Amino acid sequence: MFHSLDEQEELNELIESSFPLVHSSSWITRWMVNTHSRLYRVEGTEATANPYLLMGHMDVVPEGDEEEWQHSPFDAGVVKDGSVIFGRGAIDCKHQVFGILEVLERLVAEGRRPKRSFYIAFGHDEEVSGYEVYYSPIEHKKVGF
Repeated sequence: MFHSLDEQEELNELIESSFPLVHSSSWITRWMVNTHSRLYRVEGTEATANPYLLMGHMDVVPEGDEEEWQHSPFDAGVVKDGSVIFGRGAIDCKHQVFGILEVLERLVAEGRRPKRSFYIAFGHDEEVSGYEVYYSPIEHKKVGF
């Protein structure tokens, strides 16, 4: 998990501010699941009976015993010999999260709506359990599963 849910909230705020078109598009529906996880439905131009799912997670593996680390596990950006980046949260799955959102932001900016509908899910607790991302039957109905 993150050091704290406050850090997860900071990441969520960064996502909102970095991808304003994704978060204001009329053909992208957004939900927050269990406060910190994100779910999007991108509505295609053609009716889709079988939308696909793109996924990523925003948390990192817990650090365990921090005294066993050469560098702080959450001190991302420490470079050794110009070739190694230390820090648990330096990349992990965030490249998937930001890569997906970057492409979607560009599609919206260019007015290129996809033909096929799809979902995007970004969890906040995949590394520790995934239990908080579990969707209740009520939430399944809300998003059309």
